[in-house]
Amino acid sequence: MKRAASGIPNSSLVTRNSSLREVIMTETMLAAVYHGPNDLRVEHVPVPEIGPDEVLLRVLRANICGTDLRILHGGHRKFPPGTVRIPGHEVVGEVAAAGAAVTADYPAGRRLFVAPNMGRGDSRETISGNNNLDPEYEAFGITLDGAFAEYMRVPAAAIRQGNLMRVADGVDPAVAALVEPLACVWRGQNKVGVGAGDVVLVMGAGPIGVLHVMLARLRGAARVIVSEPAAGRGAAGASARSGGNGRPRQLFRRSGQG
Repeated sequence: MKRAASGIPNSSLVTRNSSLREVIMTETMLAAVYHGPNDLRVEHVPVPEIGPDEVLLRVLRANICGTDLRILHGGHRKFPPGTVRIPGHEVVGEVAAAGAAVTADYPAGRRLFVAPNMGRGDSRETISGNNNLDPEYEAFGITLDGAFAEYMRVPAAAIRQGNLMRVADGVDPAVAALVEPLACVWRGQNKVGVGAGDVVLVMGAGPIGVLHVMLARLRGAARVIVSEPAAGRGAAGASARSGGNGRPRQLFRRSGQG
């Protein structure tokens, strides 16, 4: 792959938009770019431009979600033919630049977590706080370029809807980036009412499964059982108190479900 220069001469250091409060010291950045199913390329691409009410984040940590893998292999229903996109939506970054209208709220260097979904703003789903249920939702890594890059643009709609949340001082970005998947786990356990004294079965010991184990124990579950056929992943759930060897066929036989 031909690599572009990582920087530009000092005489060329200019902001792309007069509203920026920080000069970005390079015109290009590295990004993992989706070009089609099973076609992900690491390329030099332009650093995103931002408007007066937008923020540019320097990515500190971006996790790989199962959605990212499904996109890599099969695209997404919101991808029209020929879509080129930077994936990634589980992200923590620091403010690299902010437009004039928002710079007071987002000073350079502030670390932020980003909620990935945005609604239209006037839809019933968005007003009720369920942005992801808006049929016309926008999302980083899907309809907008995401976090598998050195920089990521946060549009005004995301700022208005409260998608940027401050990361407390001293919190490791690797930990803060787990907020998005943990929020999914938290909501799921709230819906089924996991609480003190419960027996909880977790099907699968991938990242989401491990978070379920940890959260269930924190919520006071008396027993957490992990069912995971893959030996490598099974080790990840070893900290949970398991009442069996986790083999699915034995589980179904004992439960009368097969």
